Amino acid sequence: MYLQRLELQGFKSFAKRTILEFPELSKGHKGITSIVGPNGSGKSNIADSIRWVLGEQSLKTLRSKKSEDIIFSGSEKKGRLSMAEVSLFLNNEDKKVPVDYSEIVITRRLFRDGTSEYLLNKNNVRLQDVILLLAKAHFGQKSYSVVGQGMIDAILNASVGDRKDFFYEATGVKQYQIKKDQSKNKLARTHENLSQVEITLKELEPHLKSLTRQVKRLEQREEIERELREAQKEYYSGKWGYIQKKYLHFQSREKEKETGRLSRERELEVLQNDLGDLERGDSRTEIFDAIQVKYQQTLSEKNELFRELANIKGKLDVEYQKIGKMNVVWIGKRIDDIDARVAELQSQRDFHTEQLRSNSEILNQKQTIRTDIENQVRSLETKIHEIHTMLKEYA
Repeated sequence: MYLQRLELQGFKSFAKRTILEFPELSKGHKGITSIVGPNGSGKSNIADSIRWVLGEQSLKTLRSKKSEDIIFSGSEKKGRLSMAEVSLFLNNEDKKVPVDYSEIVITRRLFRDGTSEYLLNKNNVRLQDVILLLAKAHFGQKSYSVVGQGMIDAILNASVGDRKDFFYEATGVKQYQIKKDQSKNKLARTHENLSQVEITLKELEPHLKSLTRQVKRLEQREEIERELREAQKEYYSGKWGYIQKKYLHFQSREKEKETGRLSRERELEVLQNDLGDLERGDSRTEIFDAIQVKYQQTLSEKNELFRELANIKGKLDVEYQKIGKMNVVWIGKRIDDIDARVAELQSQRDFHTEQLRSNSEILNQKQTIRTDIENQVRSLETKIHEIHTMLKEYA
């Protein structure tokens, strides 16, 4: 396994995409690549980019004060960029790294808002995954794989613990150490969780009995609610059946009452028509009154004739005494005329009396019928009112 290519874009002084190839001279023979240039040309930035893409987190090691310093900050000819990206291509044809890829591409990106991401063959991964993969390949950002200025003196003057890291990485123990540290961290977190659980149990233990009683009450409540629901269902179903029967009964009675009401209204309409006919028959009463007036006139005329006849008879007696029988013939004729008129008036009086008696009987019959009809109308109106009241109650 060896470094095959390095791509940089937006990292420190590399504004444009820059590709550095590290080809193999022949099978199993690698060459030496040297980067030369004056001070400040960016030679050390290449080593920093390799450290950075391998997961370096120390800004001091990367010769920066803050994370934004890693992103190209701009120049007179080009504006600043919003992202720094470095991709490291490793040839893994010898399968030194136990993965199913002949080429491993490790990419790291940093955005100006502070977010970052790691990619392994264009798949998002964690920093821990990258470190573990590099440990399996026996190198990393803090090992002898990248040797910078002053690093030899740092290794010679390093403590026993720091030297152990170099040996662990060189011998391939680093990956197990990382797993060990991960396991220790998990155990420590688990121990903390257990401690918190024990504290929580101690806090909850005094409430356990109370909660147990509440649970029992809740179970009893559920049982009681279930029985109550069943009792309510049974009660309301029976109530519903009773109400349904009553409803059907009242509905039948309502139909009967409605039929009776319509029949009574038809009878009332017929009686009202009869009553109207009787009211229109009041003209007979007027005729009766006219006949009675005429009868009174005839009677008055008869009385007048009787008085005239008495006067004539008195005058006749006087004339008889004065002149004897001179005007006897005229007086006789006048008497005959008066007798004929009296007979005629007597006949008219009898006729009008008979009409008056007949009309009086008819009027009395009509009056009796009218009284009966009015009583029936009042009775029907009372019944209709009662039917309306009952219909309102049923509604």
